[in-house]
Amino acid sequence: MAKVKAVIRTGVPTGKRDFRKNIHRPDAQGGGIYQDRILEAHPNYNASPSEQIVEGENNTFIIMGRDRPAGLKSGYGGKGDTHAGKIDIIAGMQGTSAKEENETGQRLYSNPDTILDAARIYISQKTDVDENFHIKSGKVGNPKTRSAIAIKADGVRIVGREGIKLVTGTDKYNSQGIEIPGVSGIDLMAGNIDSELEPIPKGKKLAAALKDLTKLVENLNDVVTNLATNQTKLIIDIISHSHIPIIGGPSPNLLVQGPIRLIDTSKVLAKLGMHQANCATHKINFYLPSGKKYINSRYNNTN
Repeated sequence: MAKVKAVIRTGVPTGKRDFRKNIHRPDAQGGGIYQDRILEAHPNYNASPSEQIVEGENNTFIIMGRDRPAGLKSGYGGKGDTHAGKIDIIAGMQGTSAKEENETGQRLYSNPDTILDAARIYISQKTDVDENFHIKSGKVGNPKTRSAIAIKADGVRIVGREGIKLVTGTDKYNSQGIEIPGVSGIDLMAGNIDSELEPIPKGKKLAAALKDLTKLVENLNDVVTNLATNQTKLIIDIISHSHIPIIGGPSPNLLVQGPIRLIDTSKVLAKLGMHQANCATHKINFYLPSGKKYINSRYNNTN
């Protein structure tokens, strides 16, 4: 894994860099030790007239305005839509590429960036969240003009001391007042890859399916055992049969035992037919989405 420098001065204005040269002790003012003020690039945010901004000293922003995932033209705020309020919380705008001025000393202005910003929580009343954050459609789809909350960082942790619930489909109408046609599921997409999404198995249903399948295998074992037993008996009858030399013709022993073995074989065939029907029922119940005991989730998927 590539190492990142602990201190990066790139993009710091010339005046601030000259100030830093006069600092001889690492714990002096501007060195950052013990949470002291530190010298680092802090982007000049390209604010719009409609935005209210709470800005920290260390490249942190809370921006309240209208839907704007990137530049001034982006989002539904850029299109002039109403009902598109947004709260954008950014720690590390432009990430390690943050600059206040260029090499010639010209002041630079930065926009939010869904790729470069180090950590971001984006809350919008109306947005195209998957498109803005470059997320594949998956099975859930790629909704447009919907309220959304996007959380993006190198690592995201959601911690619940007493449980976490991921819930969909709680309301009849969405944020735009449109009736929701059905229940949307949950897609777990590692690597943002949706081409390999598969339904997530349901533990109890899967256990029931395996138990039922085991029973079918056991039943088949019984049928094959009966068939083998009957076959063995028939072989013994054939080996031990005898003819009366004078009369000739079929063995009296086989004349008696043959029909008995035929009856036993017909019973085996009947059991095999029943077993085949049970296998078909098993497949319908457990492996088809229409089945009563379908082993997979009908809504949730993962790769």
